[in-house]
Amino acid sequence: MSQMMLSSPYSADVQLRLITDNATVRLGQVGPDFAIVQDGATVKPGKGVLEILVDGERFAWNVFLPDGLGSDSKEFRFDITSD
Repeated sequence: MSQMMLSSPYSADVQLRLITDNATVRLGQVGPDFAIVQDGATVKPGKGVLEILVDGERFAWNVFLPDGLGSDSKEFRFDITSD
């Protein structure tokens, strides 16, 4: 590992969220086809946008939540869609 990497004070500002018609939900982790919410939320099955912001640069994917998200669960499954 380089000395620059060891002494660098830089840390990326990363924000993860799911945006639907009715809610914006903060996420703690995103995997290839699942995500884990930071705080409890209820989201009905349907369309949404998975948004990742890294140092102000936005990355977004249209997703479909086949099962939605219940308030008793922190993990949900999604499929990336083309629309």
